[in-house]
Amino acid sequence: TANAFRNIMQSFDATAWAGKRVRLSAAIRAACPDASDSAAMWLRVDMKAAQKPSFLSDMSDRPIRTDEWKVYEIVADIAEDAQKINIGVMAFGGAIVRIDDVRFEEVPSAR
Repeated sequence: TANAFRNIMQSFDATAWAGKRVRLSAAIRAACPDASDSAAMWLRVDMKAAQKPSFLSDMSDRPIRTDEWKVYEIVADIAEDAQKINIGVMAFGGAIVRIDDVRFEEVPSAR
């Protein structure tokens, strides 16, 4: 169905990652029977006091539409006062998504 939306996600405490640069990566493939079908990995960092996230990337600029395994990544700087880190993968339309080798790790800062 064209308007279908599915999401798998995990949330965890951001304290151990505060002030660090991190990378979320995963091998993902998406069988997309229709041209409007797609998948996307996402990462959101929620703040203790703010109503909006300090970081949000949902790969809207690079949707996954290939049934070949490819590694995708999102890099983020975690704010000192971050409360929660949320990660996930979404499927839109009739996309059938497979995920493997998910990693969340600290990487060197560009600062």
